[in-house]
Amino acid sequence: MAASSTTSIPSPVGVACAGPGPILGTPCAEKMERAVITQWFADKGDHNLRLNYPLTRDSIVLDVGGYEGNWAAQIDEKYECSIHVFEPVPAFAGNIRQRFHARPNIHVHAYGMADKTETTTIILSDDSTSIHKTKGTPCEIHLRSATDIFAALDLNRLNVDLIKINIEGCEFELLEHMMETGLIRHVRDIQVQFHDFVPNASPRMEAIQQKLARTHHLTWQYRFVWENWHCSK
Repeated sequence: MAASSTTSIPSPVGVACAGPGPILGTPCAEKMERAVITQWFADKGDHNLRLNYPLTRDSIVLDVGGYEGNWAAQIDEKYECSIHVFEPVPAFAGNIRQRFHARPNIHVHAYGMADKTETTTIILSDDSTSIHKTKGTPCEIHLRSATDIFAALDLNRLNVDLIKINIEGCEFELLEHMMETGLIRHVRDIQVQFHDFVPNASPRMEAIQQKLARTHHLTWQYRFVWENWHCSK
């Protein structure tokens, strides 16, 4: 699966930029962001794209950033596959666990998937809860490295059919870690939301995309909304 370091990103279905996007925070960038969001809802992306995968009851899905468990519930309703939900905020994880108490195929982990194992502080702000924010209610959370999680769940052998990543700015470190360690090769589809409030978000995202293109190809993209990468092997 080796590829040149100059691998280019193919044109995906959706709204993408040819080359680097505009500088974040400028009127041009804000206009583009509004256009992308508008197109996402016009295309009914949450229904037509985020739930449509070649999954079966034997599939393994990782929901990284579970929040209320809505996406996991939709995937479960459609495919009834094995789902691992990772949610580090204790109250959120408890609610998800209660929601799926009658679904033995859904496993709720009260910690986050990250690039390293540690205990840290997150700022609570409903669905925008993030380590990268400073205003709000602080909450202590536990994170585990993706390497430890994949080993504990035997995912290096079983492989992952789909991972959804929505972790409010921590997706950069997680994906960089998964590519550096080779874990990314054990994942068929990667559905990720990049967040533009992280410093150097655009160049970091574009660098990650270039590296992802060595093992996966972009199937659809709505810049800084959602995008999906499918394994090229």
